[in-house]
Amino acid sequence: TNKDLKAMVRENCFREDLYYRLSVFPIFLPPLRERKDDIQPLALFFLEETNTRFKKNTDSFSSEVIELFELFPWPGNVRQLRKEVERLVALTGNGEPITANKCSKELLDFFSDNSPPEHLRRAGDLSIPDQVEKLERKLISQALEKSDNNKSQTARLLNISRQGLFKKMKRYGIGQKDEQQNIE
Repeated sequence: TNKDLKAMVRENCFREDLYYRLSVFPIFLPPLRERKDDIQPLALFFLEETNTRFKKNTDSFSSEVIELFELFPWPGNVRQLRKEVERLVALTGNGEPITANKCSKELLDFFSDNSPPEHLRRAGDLSIPDQVEKLERKLISQALEKSDNNKSQTARLLNISRQGLFKKMKRYGIGQKDEQQNIE
């Protein structure tokens, strides 16, 4: 639960005997808004899971969607993120990237009402990991296009091993379904 059961016992809103039966080993898991680094891996996991369940092959998220996801406070926590991903998969065609314009009204309204503070926008612009990821995504996409999706040739163009290319593509969610079929 996300409730403070001990406080509820003090307020006589929860049975004390039941509290002691349940509180053998309490685990505190911070809300998603406090675990920003978990958002992208969770979203990619939910994307793969939803694609399988819906028998779709929706491409990965655009960088704008990931940025929206990481700035949104997620009052509904992980369940809300999962439902947002399911909604986006349902609205996106096979092989198409998931774009920000398909996000729920709640997400879009939040960002129209609450543009990120200036220091966050600047920090995101200057963050080395963010810039490295954007550059790697762009270079991989360009090399894939130039090599007509030939992974060996793409790896040579990027001067990295095929295995390194596959790892980066998996990390960034680039052509996940196509790659899994080629490996198998």
